[in-house]
Amino acid sequence: MLDKDTEQQSQELEDYKQERELARREKERASRGADEEIELSQLQKRQTAEREFRQADDQDRLDFLRQLKESGVELTEYLTQNRADHVFEIRGNNGDAHLHLDAAREEPSE
Repeated sequence: MLDKDTEQQSQELEDYKQERELARREKERASRGADEEIELSQLQKRQTAEREFRQADDQDRLDFLRQLKESGVELTEYLTQNRADHVFEIRGNNGDAHLHLDAAREEPSE
């Protein structure tokens, strides 16, 4: 009878250990899930802030370009200055046109 009681206690102890292990693993899993949710939330907030910053920057640039245009600046020339690899110019008199190619001007080194 003593062996039977000892075996039963041993089995109950083993069951208790398994229950505690399962509870611990579930708690760890829940904690990891919460950590992942926090990280995801932080990532989403950072992406939203970066997008809003870019939009504000774009709006500032548009406002600046509008001011330039209102001041009489030719926007095409302003936006393309010193950005062409080649300058193409067509010249002609009385139907005698020819194409003149010049390399783009290099900006002086400072």
